[in-house]
Amino acid sequence: MRFWAVLVATFVVLAVICGLEPPLGDGWGHFSGSRSPFTWDGFAEAVKMAYEHGNPRWGQIPLSLSYRAWWIPTLISPLMIVSGLVATMALLRARWPNPRDPKDTWLFVRVLATALATTPQVGAIWFYRPICTNYMYPLALQLLWLVPFRFLAARAPATKIGSLVLAIAIIPLGALAGAGNEHTGLGLVLAALVCVVIAWKRDRMIPLWSLTGLAALIAGYVFLLTAPGQQLRYGGLAAQQSSLVEPLFDRGLLGNLGVLGLLLAWASPMLIVVAISIRAARWRPSPAITKQLLVYLGLAMIVFGTALLSPRLTARLLLATSTVLALALGTIMIELESHERAARWLRRACAVIAGVFFAAALVVNVTTGLQGRARLQQLTTAPAGTVVHIEPYTFAPATPFAWGDDLRNGSLRERTARRLGLEKIIYDD
Repeated sequence: MRFWAVLVATFVVLAVICGLEPPLGDGWGHFSGSRSPFTWDGFAEAVKMAYEHGNPRWGQIPLSLSYRAWWIPTLISPLMIVSGLVATMALLRARWPNPRDPKDTWLFVRVLATALATTPQVGAIWFYRPICTNYMYPLALQLLWLVPFRFLAARAPATKIGSLVLAIAIIPLGALAGAGNEHTGLGLVLAALVCVVIAWKRDRMIPLWSLTGLAALIAGYVFLLTAPGQQLRYGGLAAQQSSLVEPLFDRGLLGNLGVLGLLLAWASPMLIVVAISIRAARWRPSPAITKQLLVYLGLAMIVFGTALLSPRLTARLLLATSTVLALALGTIMIELESHERAARWLRRACAVIAGVFFAAALVVNVTTGLQGRARLQQLTTAPAGTVVHIEPYTFAPATPFAWGDDLRNGSLRERTARRLGLEKIIYDD
């Protein structure tokens, strides 16, 4: 029961945090739209407008609906995050978790702690709705899409990898994984191809589902990249104003190394924990593990390089790179399970990391969520055309645990006032 207890506890904590999140940042536009009556024609028109003139990622659909349906942020967002964690376990073990295996309970804790400690600005990426739906939702499906390829490479016996059902079922999963965001498609294709090549060299056979899965992912990726809204979002930079690699050169060597340095600095607590464990166990990787880690290194370089090509490089674009880093660290930690001293240290350190983060995240986000609900009530019930004074949140600056108080931004206050029909919102700092 320990596995299910830890899993459910994680889900509940995430549900409380995600469910209490008030409208923030870009969410104000979706919240304003949610105040009008819902119609299917209006919904279809909004989806079409996003594809042609806005953000064409499918994550915009659950984002928009999340301000109408409480159960999307409260239930679906935690489910997506937990699904991504479970899929990571499957990728590491080359099998689905066994709730009766105590090692799998501790693996879940390690995966959770590693994800928390390696994801840049994790509070914003996991809990801020516009980022969560556009990055965490696709990431969960991308990891699930990769699972059968990992099983194929490991020749997992219980996967039924040759079944026609899987060949059909993986098509919508692959299409959604490919169309999730524009910075992960190439890395996903290469990761899957590595698994297929391993299987081909071993068995001289490529299962049908691997071909349909790859085709679906590529189709979804192309669909996203060629969306009219994609060019408008980036101001036509990639196709009209600059070459594909110009952002890379504009940032310069030091700028690009600085981005890598920030990513590694963010992940430094977990890197230190693993380094201490390696030293305690005097561990040396076997040739097979060395090859696996080199594959992760190559994949990390590809997804990181893809992110660097973006003219608007933000922490959320490093999510794929941090995920590959988490997989590499997870592989090392599994190898260290046979060394009791190192395994004991890892269990304690990861439990502390996950516990401290969730405790702090609960305090920050529950406080902000309750204050945000009071603020929302104040803003939405104020008479039209009036000036409204608002108090700052207790945790106003952005932290690793939360987005922060968005209405500290004057231009956002002006836009929010117009959307709500107010003359002005004054921030009483």
